[in-house]
Amino acid sequence: MKKQSFKDYVIVSCGTIAPEINYLKNSKFLDAKKILYTKPGKYLFYC
Repeated sequence: MKKQSFKDYVIVSCGTIAPEINYLKNSKFLDAKKILYTKPGKYLFYC
């Protein structure tokens, strides 16, 4: 089974879930090029 990779992606996440995202990053599951956090509750959606 091929391992999923996120190395070509930049992730923008609400700071509220930073502990969960950092856990995935530290466990080597999430290998995103960069992870950016917004202030908790202060996020915008662009379409």
